[in-house]
Amino acid sequence: MKFKIIDDLTVFLDNIVPEKYLSKLQEFLLSGAIFTEASKVLAILIIFILVSEIALVLTLTFLNLPLSLLILPFFIIPGLFTYVIVQQERRAQEIERTAPDFLRQLSSMLQVGLSFENAMEDMSQYSEGPLYDEMRRTIIEIRMGRNFDEAWAAMSKRLKSRELERIFGIILDGRKSGSSI
Repeated sequence: MKFKIIDDLTVFLDNIVPEKYLSKLQEFLLSGAIFTEASKVLAILIIFILVSEIALVLTLTFLNLPLSLLILPFFIIPGLFTYVIVQQERRAQEIERTAPDFLRQLSSMLQVGLSFENAMEDMSQYSEGPLYDEMRRTIIEIRMGRNFDEAWAAMSKRLKSRELERIFGIILDGRKSGSSI
């Protein structure tokens, strides 16, 4: 269901909020498995807070309760932040859990003669999970013109796993030097 006010506020926020802040917020939301545009999330938060505040003012006035309760709708912001942090932790645990299978699969594909690029693309097409989602994103970045090594290095940083970052660093160094992976 589409709400025109959300779309209009999203466009307004896209025009007024600097791109670097929207990009950082978008990365944060993506890391928590929230696949909605950052400006749309902001628009929804603003509308939720405004509607909640109006409803609270009316309710508090009618029931003669303290106006200090008007702060309650603003707790949605730390709630969203907490949700994203919890999702990041779950995602990191899932990545760490699937890493050994990923490495075994990569090793097998390289042993049968596939190039690193083809092995990664095949694995991303037929596997599921956050690690493979990141691989798909990286492959799209490469197709859009990003340098191969930079894209994989960025992926290893996004995964927030020291072990995988180290492993990808070793693989990319070996690839640069021309040695057999």
